[in-house]
Amino acid sequence: MSTYSHISGTMVLSAVCHDSCNMIAALADGKFTVWYYPNAVFVYKDLLAQTVYEKGMGNERCIC
Repeated sequence: MSTYSHISGTMVLSAVCHDSCNMIAALADGKFTVWYYPNAVFVYKDLLAQTVYEKGMGNERCIC
């Protein structure tokens, strides 16, 4: 299992990295997710959960 599997979900529709600050945003597993400090996975994997913002997409469909 790769280290990045702790960051990504099982079904990622779209993902983007910010070019000037260390953040990742994705539409994954039916949620909009932002990882404010994804490098935490390399330091302490349990800390990663405290650096995540998740917002459910509800019943709306994403047309990508």
